[in-house]
Amino acid sequence: MAVMSGELIDVLINVACWWLAVFIGYGVLLLGVDGLLQRFARRRARQQRERDALARLAAERTAAINRIGVAFLAAQQLIRDEANARKGARR
Repeated sequence: MAVMSGELIDVLINVACWWLAVFIGYGVLLLGVDGLLQRFARRRARQQRERDALARLAAERTAAINRIGVAFLAAQQLIRDEANARKGARR
């Protein structure tokens, strides 16, 4: 009977070690997947911030181009008004 209990203890220890190895492997797998998901989420957030920054720059560029266009049209009108005033003064 003592021999059977020794073998039984060996089997139980062996099974316990295997379960421990499986749980450790599962924990490592979960931590690895969590790390990958966090890295993916950080990369997506960074890409979204970059897209937002590019959209903001595009809007600023469009506004600047529109301001330049308005200034150009105003300058053209002033030049025309001044030219018409000079023509009217000569007559």
